[in-house]
Amino acid sequence: MLNEDKPAMTTVQQQGSVLTSFLPIYDQHYARLLGKRRAGFRRIFEILEQKLQSSYLIVETGCARWEGNWEGDGQSTLMWDHFVRTFKGDVCTVDLDPKACKMAQSHVSQSTHIWNMDSVKFLWHFQPPQPIDLLYLDSFDLDLKNPHPSALHHIKELCAIMPKLRKGTLVAVDDNFPNGPGKGVYVAEFMANIGVPLVINDYQLAWIL
Repeated sequence: MLNEDKPAMTTVQQQGSVLTSFLPIYDQHYARLLGKRRAGFRRIFEILEQKLQSSYLIVETGCARWEGNWEGDGQSTLMWDHFVRTFKGDVCTVDLDPKACKMAQSHVSQSTHIWNMDSVKFLWHFQPPQPIDLLYLDSFDLDLKNPHPSALHHIKELCAIMPKLRKGTLVAVDDNFPNGPGKGVYVAEFMANIGVPLVINDYQLAWIL
């Protein structure tokens, strides 16, 4: 269980105070495991750290499902948990599969809160305890032969939570391919229509509102 391993924290300076930095932890413990998601996740953590906050709120759809499946699934729930243990904060994640919820819960701390329900319904009713710093959409498996259902589900998720997002929120969608299908195609069209540029264009797509 990775959260049993607590490596020494490095520090960055913020106006005379000291904050822990997650990037060396990511590079040492996670980057080599993540394959095609390696660069995207690192950029996400860089953007979050640049906020220079002492507490973060990360909201995720689709929690970690299979133990040890780092390259296949990304295991993002475990990394979010480690990140908020480094800086303080909370992770809120939702998944329709009770087995996935149980597995993820066994690998995270009390800073991560897991709901077993439909993600669109959850996001519609969710009342953030503080402004959302990262919205990570990854709840509906992508079928490369029929990508529409997954892409449609993710734009529904964004619609459900959009009124509760703020300027500066990082919105990311997993499982995308250059010039091809992906979970984020409709989210990308929407962001382009409202004039929000991509800040990550890799296997993950991401925007800063």
